Amino acid sequence: MNFTQIDDSDLDLTLGQIIKEFPLCGETLLQQMLLLKGIRVQRWRLRECMHRLDTAGVQARRTGQLQNAVGITEGEANLQDYGIEGYVDQNDVEEGERPIFGPLAHMISDQMQAGFNSTIDKKQY
Repeated sequence: MNFTQIDDSDLDLTLGQIIKEFPLCGETLLQQMLLLKGIRVQRWRLRECMHRLDTAGVQARRTGQLQNAVGITEGEANLQDYGIEGYVDQNDVEEGERPIFGPLAHMISDQMQAGFNSTIDKKQY
């Protein structure tokens, strides 16, 4: 791998500008933003620089005060369960508390179903 030859003060300056513009970014996003500027640095150098420049942000991420935007999900009560057979309705259970699976057909529009069927028909001939 070819890393950019950049000293710590220049890296601090560049990364400081990025952090000022995007204060809640984590390591991965900062590394991608540096790559967009044509700067490729080792992970350990980026992390050292982050600790020098953004100690509050690093500490907030470590304690869980800043959430990863990609990892934020709805609460457990709001999530839908899917099984092999389709959507699982937790309120609809058989005797013995086994959930009854419903088909996913109601989630597929007629237009999508027609397009899928025409694709299958074309492949058969």
